[in-house]
Amino acid sequence: MIQWTKLQLDTTQFLLNQEAKDTDEAAIFFGETYHAAMEIAMDPNMNVVKLKNVDILINAWKTVFKTMLISPIDLKSLPYNFIGLAMIKFWTGAIVSPLIPATADNMLLGTINGIVFPGNAISVGKGIYDAFNKKEAPLVAGALVKVYKDHAKTLQGLHVGMTISPGPPSSTSIPVLVPWKGLK
Repeated sequence: MIQWTKLQLDTTQFLLNQEAKDTDEAAIFFGETYHAAMEIAMDPNMNVVKLKNVDILINAWKTVFKTMLISPIDLKSLPYNFIGLAMIKFWTGAIVSPLIPATADNMLLGTINGIVFPGNAISVGKGIYDAFNKKEAPLVAGALVKVYKDHAKTLQGLHVGMTISPGPPSSTSIPVLVPWKGLK
């Protein structure tokens, strides 16, 4: 299960203690803590997701912080869309363990299980921007986790499995597609 409580506590502590020496350290923190919280993310059937490289997320956070620092004007939520896009890239095609079959009549072990819809980048970007505008560490952390939770609920996948074909033993199995929604 996703480690939402730990993520929120770690983020609150990080913000309260102002632990980063520079924006790169902050980017590493935000990328790595999100990645760590997702390490045991599961589909609705309790199959674990194999995560992609954390550098996708860290580089997006670095881009956002650098963009905001050099911009002569307030870009509002626009730079945070880089993080939204990175999260889309992070989740696109992520493989999910097919060990626990999806619910379908006569379904055997799955052969493929993966994320096919990785969510909406714009809602993530706007949500992160709004979270940082809360100003107080516990409120920022809570709002960030809410953005991440809302995003995790929108991820959709497809479990491809085989069924036992009714009929003589010489008949072949039938492929079955079972869509699912949301990581927990």
